[in-house]
Amino acid sequence: FTQLTQCFEVLQKLECTNPGIWNRYMKRFAKTVVKVLTAYADLLKNDFPNHLRDERTSCVLMNNIQQTRIQLEKTYQSMGGGELEADAAAILNQQQSTLNVVLDALAHRFAESISGKVDNSV
Repeated sequence: FTQLTQCFEVLQKLECTNPGIWNRYMKRFAKTVVKVLTAYADLLKNDFPNHLRDERTSCVLMNNIQQTRIQLEKTYQSMGGGELEADAAAILNQQQSTLNVVLDALAHRFAESISGKVDNSV
């Protein structure tokens, strides 16, 4: 997110006064954010099964997705929040939903992996 934040700061420094052009910048930036976060989420999702034996690492990976969701919300707010152009907002909102689905899938997989332990301890 550091590089994404730096890119957004560059856009802000352009001080674009044309709302139409600014909205196009925000929509394009939102698409870039989605590409980066989708690649990151896919990487974690594909690597997750390799870490199911280590509960701590599994939890860290799930937390990474949750922190990504939080950072995405902060990015949305810095881009204008409720005042953000509808197309750009929709792109970011859809990504938030996508990350939520990924987190749910990882949590489900983790729960399945520890269900035997839980059953044995009850």
